[in-house]
Amino acid sequence: MLKKKTVVPAEWDKILPTVVYAYNASEHRAAGESPHFLVYGRDPKYPSGVIPSEQLSPYIVDYDNYKTELLCGLKLAQELISESSKQYRDEMKQNYDRKWKTNRSTIFKTGDRVYMKLPAEKGKSRHPKLVTEWSGPFRVLEASNNSALVTLIGANEEPHRVQFDHLVKIPSEIDNTPLLGATTRGKRGRRKVLAILQGSRMGGGGVNNVIFTNFFNFSAPHSTTRNVRHVDWKCPGQLMHNGQLVQCSLETTVKDVIQNAPLSSFSFSSPYELARNISVITQSHVPDNWRSARMLDSSYDIVTPSSWGRAIAYYRSHCIHSTLASVIDAGNSVNCPPRSRQDPYHLPQLFPQAIAFANRNPWTAASWNQLKPRKTLVLLPEGFDETLKCFESEMMAAKVMRLRINSDACDHIERSTIAWLPNSPLDRSLVLIPLLLLSIGVSC
Repeated sequence: MLKKKTVVPAEWDKILPTVVYAYNASEHRAAGESPHFLVYGRDPKYPSGVIPSEQLSPYIVDYDNYKTELLCGLKLAQELISESSKQYRDEMKQNYDRKWKTNRSTIFKTGDRVYMKLPAEKGKSRHPKLVTEWSGPFRVLEASNNSALVTLIGANEEPHRVQFDHLVKIPSEIDNTPLLGATTRGKRGRRKVLAILQGSRMGGGGVNNVIFTNFFNFSAPHSTTRNVRHVDWKCPGQLMHNGQLVQCSLETTVKDVIQNAPLSSFSFSSPYELARNISVITQSHVPDNWRSARMLDSSYDIVTPSSWGRAIAYYRSHCIHSTLASVIDAGNSVNCPPRSRQDPYHLPQLFPQAIAFANRNPWTAASWNQLKPRKTLVLLPEGFDETLKCFESEMMAAKVMRLRINSDACDHIERSTIAWLPNSPLDRSLVLIPLLLLSIGVSC
């Protein structure tokens, strides 16, 4: 409008108010009404309407009638606009579908084998026209109206939610030969943050404690479930398979799993209870009476990846339900069901580590004998080489922070304490060494 009405290009600003008024007074295709009517509830006044006329104006009414008619008119206008907007959106959708041929997209269902498109595959290659931008094969776990949840066949990976237009169904003539690309699809999610708690300064010695933790505390109530993969699952004691009744393990005591354990008659009935007992018993930095008290305290919930992994390995060896589930899940990506609505975050993070530990360490009769006492590692600053022997004992080891720490030497270390002079600068090794210890499962 401004282009057609401007005679002198340098004077476009003079005619701009008139063009804006004409735009607001014109009927819009999407709404079916003019913006002026939608804002003020009446049609705009044109210059031709200012000329006096002998006819009675439709707006010359009393106040009550004007208010009633205005509200009714606005409501009617909203209904008409909603209907007109819906019709306009449908037309736009039809044009889009016709242009991009989306109405021909394949509808996938659970169990289908598909290839997934890699959008960044061509951009990362020097020869994009010669690159195959598909990877797979994937198995469809769940399908909605426009997307599907897929997981890579033969791999233990988390599933991806992918749109239908980025999937293609694999014909039955093609086998499950892996087709992998140089790139992967990005996955949205919250970044993992490592929490570091700065302890208070201890009096006298000038020693600070930087506390890291790899323990997962649960405060949610215990749930009852029939899912054999659930952490609170309880074995029913028998299994009906092909018409035959197979007996399985019932409630078991700690003595049946751990020899010479405190409170050997203490029983457990779920993988979580066994993992909790193993976590408490392996705490070699606390006295025996403390461990017994923590086993009896049901509110003391603590689980480590290794303890849950040992519990999973034990149930795989002694419970036919867990054995069958492990055979079915072999090579597939299995998600950990949340324990309750109040605790949906910790279990999915801990479950893959526990499964990996159970796969590396199958349960045998000598599994508990393989455990060794876990020591406390004391890290000292430079200059304390001659005093290392003063800190070493049966349950304690000491090292200087300038020395390279081998991860193999820390396999039997459970806790680490860092000491430095109060006026000394914070060296970079003070941060790198705890991170190294934390990565191999040591609490600092």
